[in-house]
Parts: sequence; structure tokens; C-alpha cells
Amino acid sequence: MRSLVVCALLWSCVYAQTPAPEAKPEPKTEAKAPAKPEPKAENDNVRWDSIPSIEIIGWLPRSNPKLREGKQGTGFGDLNFSSKTIPVPGALVSIPVSKSDVLRFAYFQTKGSLTGPVTVNTNLYGGTFVAGDSLTSKYTTQAAKISFESLFYPFPTEGAKLRFKSLWEVQYANVKSTFDSTGKDTSGNATTNSSKGSDYMVLPSLGMAMTYAASSRVHLDIRGSGFWLPHRANLGDAEATSSFRMGPFDLVIGGRFYHFRTSPKKVQYVSATMPGAFVGLRWYFR
Repeated sequence: MRSLVVCALLWSCVYAQTPAPEAKPEPKTEAKAPAKPEPKAENDNVRWDSIPSIEIIGWLPRSNPKLREGKQGTGFGDLNFSSKTIPVPGALVSIPVSKSDVLRFAYFQTKGSLTGPVTVNTNLYGGTFVAGDSLTSKYTTQAAKISFESLFYPFPTEGAKLRFKSLWEVQYANVKSTFDSTGKDTSGNATTNSSKGSDYMVLPSLGMAMTYAASSRVHLDIRGSGFWLPHRANLGDAEATSSFRMGPFDLVIGGRFYHFRTSPKKVQYVSATMPGAFVGLRWYFR
């Protein structure tokens, strides 16, 4: 009996000295913040105006300027500048100034010449050309435009494919012309005569534009602007284009209507109404 008690005491001492296994702490799990929704990327087909670009244009107008006698004229002074229709070179530079506004610079130049008989005595910029003389006339037309395009619907855009813009512009047009004639006087002696002149105008113009991104590679654009006052200089400019994306380039096909008239209160003034098709190649500065 005594031996049993001793064994029990020894067993209890050994059990008390054995350390209990330590409980492993559970790994802490950090609470993850909810993922922020990614901003909705604006489709590339509606971001074309947000990239600077330069465009080279070839325009084929179907008519030429006309020289007309003004209010201060003292005789017949009308002449139609007629020549073969040839492609007119031009350029367009577009510079974004904000996410929704664009500044554009446009320029084109036309040239022509005409040789033919004078049908009636004609006064052209101070020179008198007698009926029957052979007249050679040459002209150069230059036109430039600065346009600020401001988006007004929808605003903000929110990726809209159809957009409307207001156009705030300043336009310049200038026509320089020279006239040379040869003929004979009443005695049969050879005669020559010449004159030259220039007429220009600088006017503001207001207008609207509508753009539609049909797809990521096709873009449609319609725009028009103008300025008119009765018995004063006036102008109108409209065009419709389709642009087809090819890498960093656009092939642009469309039609243009351009009209201007300098002030008729002068001795001579110039009027032109020039519709025609054009093609262009636009390059984006990416």
C-alpha cells in the first residue's frame, strides 16, 4: 500500500513539470479595401479632336473669282477670271486647347490665267483696255482662317459619339490680279497697256459644327460658318467630310462650298462662289 502511494506521488510530479504545448496564434488577415471601379475609358473613336494634327488638302473648285465694277467705278469694269480647273493646295492645323475645345488654322491658294479678246472698252484697276485688244489676265487668291471650336452639347461629353460645337472665327481673303493687253491704234501702230490691283477683306464669322464617330475608324463631320451685312463684304464657308483612320493617318474625303465678296463700295470688287470636292491626308502627333 505504501509503495502504491509513493508511485502515485512520483507520477504527479513528473506530469506537473511537463510543459503544456503552446497554442499557435492564428494568422492575422488584413481587411482589404474594396476595389475602386476603374474609370470608364473614353472610346478612341470619340477622342480624335484631343490629338494635335496636320492635314494636307487638294481641293477641286468648279468656278473662279469674278471682278466687278463697284460703286465708285466710272465705266464698265467686269471680268470673269476663267481658267482650267486645277487642284487647289491647302493645309489645316488642329491644336487642342482643352478636353473639349480645339484651335484650327486653315489656308488655301488658287491661281489662274486667261487670254482672250476684249469685247467692250473696259476699265480694270485704272487701266483702260480697248475693244479688240488681246488681254491676258492673271490672278492669285489666298484665304486663311483661324477657328476656335467650343463643345456645347453634350457637356460633359461622357463618351458621346454625337457632338455639337460652336465656331468662333476670323477669316481673311485676298485677290491679286494683273492685266496686260496688246493691240493697234487707229494708225496701225502696236500698243500695249497694263494694270494691276489687289482687293482683300478680314471678317469675323460665326457657325456650328456637328461631329459623329460612326466607329473607331470612321468619323463624320459637317460644319458651316459665315458673316453677312447688306451692301458690305460677306463670306460663307461650309464643308462635309468623312475620315477613315489608317494607323496614325486619316484619309479625308468630302466637299466644300466657299463664297466671299469684298466691299462693293470701291472702284472694283471681287466675288467668288466656289463649290467642289476635296481629298486630304491628316497626320496625328501621337
